[in-house]
Order: sequence, then structure tokens, then C-alpha cells
Amino acid sequence: MGFASQNIRTKWSQHDTHCAVQVSGAPALHEFFSFLSWLSIQTEGWSVRRLLLDLRGVQSMHDREDQRLAGDALGLALRHVDKVASIVPGHVDTDQDGCDSVFTDERGALDWLLGN
Repeated sequence: MGFASQNIRTKWSQHDTHCAVQVSGAPALHEFFSFLSWLSIQTEGWSVRRLLLDLRGVQSMHDREDQRLAGDALGLALRHVDKVASIVPGHVDTDQDGCDSVFTDERGALDWLLGN
């Protein structure tokens, strides 16, 4: 399973407790929105209802407004998933409203996602 785009690459892994998706590339904002639409469809039938979304490999969307728009779109696209933890590059502002599930480190994201 993979998203077809020159600017976005994905790597999937399935675990007993969650699914993990690593995203990399340099998508424009509209391409990221297309990816989220595709991801929404892919996750509809999952039996595992927790998702770890690793965005540290995304090399675009450095603008704070783009980050906010991407986060809002992510929340809408994946509202059917019980828990989504996002890992973002260190330069992303995770102190914005609604960012309680956004992390800059994998350990913190997994602890939150799995309730540890």
C-alpha cells in the first residue's frame, strides 16, 4: 500500500497495538491534502484504531500557517481513527492549540498513543 506521488513517499509498518506510517518528501500543501484524503480512505477499515504518523521526513511546509492548515486537515481526515500521534521535525511549533498529540520525539508519541 502506498501513495502515488513524486513528492511524497511512505513506509508502513503494522504492530499489534498500532500502525505506523513514515512520510517523507517535499510536498506542496495541496499534495499533502491529497495524501491525507488517500490516508483517510485507507484507514477506514482498519481493525487497529491507533496511528503513529512520522512526518519528520517532510522537507516542506516550514511556514507556521501551512503547518496549522496541515494539522487541521489531518485532524479532519483521520477523525475516524481513535488516536493519532504525529511526530514532526523539531522546528515545528507544537505549542499551538490542538497540538496535544503532536511530538518531536518518537518515544513521547508512542507513550501518548499507547497510554504508557
